[in-house]
Amino acid sequence: MAVDATATPNGMFCKGDDTELVVVQYADDFSHTMPVDIPVIVDGHAVVDELVTIAAGATAVAGPYGPEYRQDDGTVSHTFDSARSMTVGVLAT
Repeated sequence: MAVDATATPNGMFCKGDDTELVVVQYADDFSHTMPVDIPVIVDGHAVVDELVTIAAGATAVAGPYGPEYRQDDGTVSHTFDSARSMTVGVLAT
C-alpha cells in the first residue's frame, strides 16, 4: 500500500483486535519514524505515542496492538514522517 505523507491526515488505520501486524519497509537513505497513537489519558495527562523507528533501507514490524491503542471506532492509527520510498502492509496473525 502506498502512503501519502503529504495528505491530511497522512496515515492509515488497522483493526485494533490484537490480530494484525503492520510491516513498513523504507528503501530510503535515512531512518524514519512511524508514530502509533495511544489515545489514553492517565491522571489528566495524555500518554506519549509509540514511535516505531525504521532504519535506512530496513523493514520494521509493529503490533499486534492491545486495547490501549484503540481509537473510539476500535481501530489503531499510524502516521508516517515520510512516504518517500516506502511500502506498508498489514498482516493478519
